[in-house]
Amino acid sequence: FSEKKADGYTIKELKGHCGQVYDCCMSPDGSLALCATGNLLYLWSILERRVLTRFTGHTNYVWCCAISPDGKYALSGSRDNTLCLW
Repeated sequence: FSEKKADGYTIKELKGHCGQVYDCCMSPDGSLALCATGNLLYLWSILERRVLTRFTGHTNYVWCCAISPDGKYALSGSRDNTLCLW
């Protein structure tokens, strides 16, 4: 993470992805970020500033991801024609 002023500029950056980030979302409470890069998903703790989990299972690019309203599940859609519920 790097922090910058919140006056119209980036507040925090998550660095450490293995390629382009195709999609990302935050948990309802704002404590987690789920990011799709390549055929992987990374679940970040924003408070702890680290990757909690790396989800593997897709065989092609992950184009989209979402976190359920209760924060218990994640859903991802891939170019491999699958949706994965995590």
